[in-house]
Order: sequence, then C-alpha cells, then structure tokens
Amino acid sequence: HSYIHKDLTLSITMTFGLSIFNNYSMTIDECIKEADRALYKGKEQGRNCVAVSEPESAKTEDGQ
Repeated sequence: HSYIHKDLTLSITMTFGLSIFNNYSMTIDECIKEADRALYKGKEQGRNCVAVSEPESAKTEDGQ
C-alpha cells in the first residue's frame, strides 16, 4: 500500500514467515529458524504475503 506524507510517497509491504512449533520434534530455536526460512521464501516470491514453512516430513533430502 502507498501512503503520501508531505511530499513523500511511502510504499509499505509486509511479509510474514510462519512455522508450527511441535515441542516433541523441535526446539524453539529450530522453530524460529523455520519461520525465518519461510519469511525469505515469501520475499523471494514477491513479498506482501504470508509464507508457511513445510513440515519436516514434506521436505526432500536437500532440505527444500
């Protein structure tokens, strides 16, 4: 969305990365890392979105 303030046009985008915490299979640090990976995936896909990390069981051997 764009906002005009005085003589400036400000464009704002929001991208969020989400991960589901499962205390039986991951630590909180791993959950945060997954959310961070999802965030950058969302930015690569054009921004202005919510990107959700894939569960470990859905990932391939190369980690994607």
